[in-house]
This record gives sequence, C-alpha cells and structure tokens, in this order.
Amino acid sequence: MNPEVENQIRNNVNWTNLPNSIRQLIGNSQKEYEKCIVSYCIKNQVRFKESLVKQIRRDEKKYYEDLLSYSKDNFMLYPYHLSDIFVRGLRITPFNYYLEMMAQLMTSERSYDTLPNFTAFDCVRLLGVGRNQYIDIMNKYRSSNRLRTIGFSRRKPIKSLLPTSPCDILIEPWWRLNAGCITDDDVKLLNSDEKKCLDSIIDYEKPIEAGKLDHESVHLLYRKGLVYVDVPLDKNDCVEVPPLESFVMNRITGDYFETLLYKLFVSIDERTCLDELATLLEIDLDLVLNAVSLYCRLSIAKKKQHIDESSFDSSWRDYKSKFQKQIKSEESLLQWSSKKNENFFEDEDLKSSPVSINLSESLSLKTPSPRTESTFLLASPSEKEKAECGKKIAFLFDSTLTAFLMMGNLSSGLKNHAVTLFEVGKLTDQSLDNFIFELEKIPNDISEGEAQRYFDHALIFKSTIQFLRYNTDLKLFSNLKEKENGEKIYVEDEPLGVDLLRCESLASLDEDSRQRILAKNYSIIFSMAPYSSSGEAHNSPPLCTDSPFHFGPAIPEMNSFWFKLYLYKLIEDGPVSLFLPKGYRLQHLPSIFKNFEKFLIYTWGHDSIVATYSNLLLVLNDSLVHSPILVQCYAEHEDGSQTIHIAFNDTTHPLFEHPSVKKLHEKLGLKHFCGYITLINPYSLDDKNFDEWVFLDLRYGIPLFDNKLNLNILSLFRENNLGCWQNLNSMMDISRKVSTDLTDFIQSYQTIGLNKQKNLADKSHDYFINSLNSKALKSKKLNHSVVLFPTQCILFNKDIKIL
Repeated sequence: MNPEVENQIRNNVNWTNLPNSIRQLIGNSQKEYEKCIVSYCIKNQVRFKESLVKQIRRDEKKYYEDLLSYSKDNFMLYPYHLSDIFVRGLRITPFNYYLEMMAQLMTSERSYDTLPNFTAFDCVRLLGVGRNQYIDIMNKYRSSNRLRTIGFSRRKPIKSLLPTSPCDILIEPWWRLNAGCITDDDVKLLNSDEKKCLDSIIDYEKPIEAGKLDHESVHLLYRKGLVYVDVPLDKNDCVEVPPLESFVMNRITGDYFETLLYKLFVSIDERTCLDELATLLEIDLDLVLNAVSLYCRLSIAKKKQHIDESSFDSSWRDYKSKFQKQIKSEESLLQWSSKKNENFFEDEDLKSSPVSINLSESLSLKTPSPRTESTFLLASPSEKEKAECGKKIAFLFDSTLTAFLMMGNLSSGLKNHAVTLFEVGKLTDQSLDNFIFELEKIPNDISEGEAQRYFDHALIFKSTIQFLRYNTDLKLFSNLKEKENGEKIYVEDEPLGVDLLRCESLASLDEDSRQRILAKNYSIIFSMAPYSSSGEAHNSPPLCTDSPFHFGPAIPEMNSFWFKLYLYKLIEDGPVSLFLPKGYRLQHLPSIFKNFEKFLIYTWGHDSIVATYSNLLLVLNDSLVHSPILVQCYAEHEDGSQTIHIAFNDTTHPLFEHPSVKKLHEKLGLKHFCGYITLINPYSLDDKNFDEWVFLDLRYGIPLFDNKLNLNILSLFRENNLGCWQNLNSMMDISRKVSTDLTDFIQSYQTIGLNKQKNLADKSHDYFINSLNSKALKSKKLNHSVVLFPTQCILFNKDIKIL
C-alpha cells in the first residue's frame, strides 16, 4: 500500500475529504479506498470503534475475527491492547492464541524459525515451548504418524502434545487486573480464596492493582483464563532495558508493530519519559505506550519507579524470589512434556513395544554474575556518579562485532550481552560493569586461527570501553582558563559514561529522529573503524548542526568507494583503481593491469576479496550483474603485498614522513581527528624501500582489530587533548568542509553525457542507472541516508579518467 494512502487512513480521513492527489493513487475508486482501509486496520490491529473501518463494516465481531485470523496466520504478537475485546468478549486469551498458532505451525511441519523473534519469545513465556521443545514435539508427532501406518495406533491431534494451561509468569504488583469472560461453570470450580479474589476484581469500579489481592489466587485465576492483566504506563514514566535473557533470535517480518518495537529498542533511555520519546521519534503516544507496555509484560524493560509495598497484600512480599523464571533454563520447560506424553498412545501393544522416543537435551543459560570491581585502567563508577551524569559518550559499532562476540564462544555469560547488542542495538552504561566483567574472563593466550580474531576484537573492545568510560584524563570539553597569577590551566567537565550503539539499529530510524535522539542523549560519538561494508553499517549518523561531536566518518559517503577516489585525486597517490557501475559489461581489462598478479575486488555492500589476473575478467563481469565494483591493483607478484597502518598524528612512525601521509595531514587536518592511514607496498615484500609504499585507505574512528594500533590511537587522543573545546570545534569545521567537497566530487562524476556515438544499449544502461539514482535522491529527501551508485567507469592511475 502506498505510504501516502496509509497516512490518510491513519489520520481517519474519509473519502469525502480525501485530496485529489491521493485519489489518483487508487484510481479514483471509493471501493478501492475502502479495501485499503479494511486491509490497513486488520494489518495494524486497529480498534474497530476508533477507525474508519466502522463506516465500512457493520459486523464488529466478524472484523475482530478476521483481525485475529490474519494475525495468527502471519505469526504476529497477540494484540494485548485489545484484550478487553478478545478475552472478555471472544474468550480468546494469549495462551489460546499462541496454542492455536503453534498447533498450526506444527501441523504444517514448518521450521521453528518461522516464528518471528518477539512472537517466539512470548510463546516461550506462556507455552514453555522453545526451540528444543519444538523439535522434541515434532519428533514425537512424526513418530506417531510412522507407527500408525503399521497398525499400532491412531494418530492423535498435535494439541495433545502441547500444554493445557499457561506457564507461571511474573505478574508485577502494579499491574492491573480485569475480569475476563466468566461463566457459572467457571465459578463452581473455584475455591473460596479464588472466589473472594474474583469478586474483588468484579466489584471494583476500575481495574485493580494485582498487589492488593492474594498473590497465589491472582496467579491461579490468570492461569485459568478468568482474568487478564493490563500493564499501565503513563506518558511521564521512564523505563530502562537491561540485558536480554533467553531472547529468541529467529527472524523479523517487518510488520508495523515489530518495526516499532525495534525502533524503540535503540531509542529508549532511562532519563527520557515516554511522552518525550514519542515526540523525538514523531510517533503517536498511544503506540509508544502499547509497545513499552509489551516490553514490561515480557520482562524486557523495567519501569523506573519506587514501589510502595506498604499498600500491597502481605502475600506479595518477596514475590520475585517466589517466581523462578522457566525461560532461564530450558531444562525446566521439559517438565510438562515428560509427564504429559507418558500416555500419548492409548494402545496397550504400543505401550509395551520397544520403541522409545528420547527427549532432546536442553541447554541452560547461566545468569551473569554481578560485577564487583574493575581492574583495568579505571575504577568502576559509583551509582551516585552514574545518576548525576547528564549526556554520555556513544560508541558506535556494527554487526560484525556482535557476530564475533556470539561466534567466538568467548565466555559463558557473554551471550546475553551479545544478543542485547544485536537485537536491542544498545547497551547502556548501567549494564557495562557486568559486560566488562564477562569480557575480563576471556583468556589472552588463545591461538586458534580464525578464532583468534574473535578473541582479539573482544579484548580490544573491552580496553576501549574502559579507556573512554569516566576517564578524567580525556579532559572532554576542557577550556584554557587563566589564573590570577597568569598561569593557564585546563578546566574540564565531569567524565562521562558510555552507551554502546549498533549502527544498523540507528539506521532503522529516519534521519531527523536519529539526529534528535543522538543530540539529546550524547555529547560525543566515537565510531569503531572500519565499519563493515555489508548491511546498513555504512549509514553512519550524518553531520548536522546540532549533532554531537563525532570522532568517526562525518557522512555515510566517507564509508564508500567514493571517498577513496576522492582522496586519491586529492593527494595524487593511490593504487591503480577501476570503479565500474552496476550492469556494466567489461570487454577487456585496462592494459596497466597486466603488470599486476593480484587484485582487490570490492563489491557494494561487501568486504573485499583477492583475485588473480587470470580469472579477474570473469569475476568482475559476474559480480557487476548485482553490484557496482571497485577493483584495485594489489600485488605485482604471487607472494602478495605488505600493508601497514599509521595512526593520525603519529610522528614517531617511520613512514610518517611519507609524502602521501604528510599531504593527508595537511589537506584534511588529521591532527584534530582520531583514526589511521593504510599504506600498501604492491611491488615487493621489502619494507625498507620508502618510495614503494602507496596510499590505500583512510579511516576515521577507533580500530578494534589491532591492539597496538588501538592503544596508539587512544594514547594520542589523550596526549593531544583532542577532547578540548578548541579541538572539537576545529574538527567540526573541517568535517563540514571535507563533507561538502566530497559530495561535490561525487556529483561531478555522476553526470552522463549522452552523445550520438553511444549505441542504444549504452543509452538503455544510462537510463537504468539514472533511474536508480533518481530514486535514491528521492529517498534522501525522505530522510534516508543513501550513497549514490556510480554512473560511469572511472579509472585512477595517478589521476582520474573517465572511460
């Protein structure tokens, strides 16, 4: 559906008031608009009486049945905001909803990964069915089908293998209870305490807080489906998201509510109330309240408030200690299945048969141990220091780092933090003590080939966090002030805490919202270097007048191939490079390529690979079908080439006096930044020949792949006082100038002159590329960061030429 049409439906604009431009998008058809309204309302789980659908459909019950059927078929979360309709009116509880969904999924023998992340997590919470349990049940179901074919028994429905009542869940005392659909037969099965509790809920004029009633009776009534809970939140409430525990990582579907949940994940801050958060993101407050309410229901987020336990019933004392989360250990999730399936087959001959079905071994997640002290550079900050701090430091990383933390099997307690970094896209300063504690468990003397890369990144990441976090030596925002005796001293602000942010999660926000979130919460941003070329990591937060100071790439184009070509032209040095547009067909290689044996090939959105001259043309033409390509001469001989990294302003490095290094410092003002320059020697493995070294790349930020380089950059940051006000303002001015020059450079090589000599195929190709870039520019106007594709072949060999 067209986004402009959706916006009109969202604002409840009927056909009479619909603008002509919108009518044209749907063929000037009122019936088509009505279809769009019904489709939008069902997909977005909109309440019947609050939308335009009530003017189109007369049967409210049928509308909600269609809504529930669509949600179930598409594995969406239970619509908790409509619990009054489904539980009280249709007697469909979250447990019944997920039970039907799980049975439908198993009957069709689909993979467990079909369930989206949040839906799967809620199924574990209510049904106790995780990945291992799902596989175990499917094995039993298939076994019964095979045995039925040889006459043992009649196959039973899949529901007979599923639980009959919900698992015990955590109900907070400040949650509110509502009466569900209750019949006389239901009441007859209740004991006296349960009846008393139910009467209190029914007689109360409004939803009653769970803490005012008996703890055990409340949980029993909930498990019987006679009451449902609301998680009330006010627009002035603040919440925090601790590290995720036992979160299910399957897939994302991109439905409206799931998209909102992930946007809020990276945006939530413990000091920002929900009303302000909705304003920053320009999202309806009710949607934000519904989403954060779900976070609290799933124990993903915690409401920041002081609970007055004196008003609660005495049975709620130590209520959290009474509740043992079953999702912490999947072993406990098998308790119901091991008992339930003892009598699955009724036939006596089958019961006595030697056929046995073993349960899958379960995996248990250990709860991270609390951090006690820090032993690296600084002492762990006190709770008072954390509470008093205002804006913080943001450290941006990409998904490559989270992959290393997950795949490396580095520490048993590190998994929850790695999942949080990936799914939430954020780890706040309050959680860093525990995160660093887990990172410190990683041994330093592991050498296992590729696995060593995982260990190195994790250890360097730990030391970088400890360096930036509450470090008085950084002298952030310091100013030179003169004493009465004429002595000049630096006066700095208080040291800052650190939040870890994932670039891809930030990229899910529109550009304006992202800028507002960053400007409100952070004073300085540091980026890891380099960002991976894959995914959305290259969409770093672009420069803006009210942005925090950023020690990293100022605009997304600085992470693209364009920046390399811009630098090569700027200093007139670099390897022989060929930039080819998507869809181009290369007939032959440039003659200068014959002098080299190995080449670096960069495809758009992927990291580089090395190819030899013998198969280079074939590799390039195959890749050009899908992506633009940058190919660079890498080595003259089969032995390869040497690569060396030089930190900005590292005057002690032997190659600091290299002409290219000096030019880069002079033209880009690198003494105000942190990052590194990469030089390559494609001609020999002898590093003593000064003239053979060629500039390859430049990266802004803090590297995590080389411990020596990392420590060097951090030391230079402190020694050169890069965090002082004077340097920060100089850095911002230079970043603006370089960003402007870079975008002008890109635009100058985007123009294609269609002349008479070009054949029809060339014209068709040019039209195709221009169409792509016009769409990209349109997206850029809609607040999406887009790096333009090349539109022509560009060769660099001491200077840039258009082929």
